[in-house]
Amino acid sequence: MVPVFYRSVRKADELSDALESRGYHLKRRYYYYSQNPALRDYIVGGVFLGLAILILFPPV
Repeated sequence: MVPVFYRSVRKADELSDALESRGYHLKRRYYYYSQNPALRDYIVGGVFLGLAILILFPPV
């Protein structure tokens, strides 16, 4: 169990180094974009919800 934990911590450290070297810093938030859902997004969501309901509860 210890080698698995050690390896996961090591991989996480390598990933954090890689992200930092690519310019992803925790302090700056300039890479976040605001999301403004449009009517089309709600229509597509409604269609998917309707399909899910039809699949889960098929009409008899």
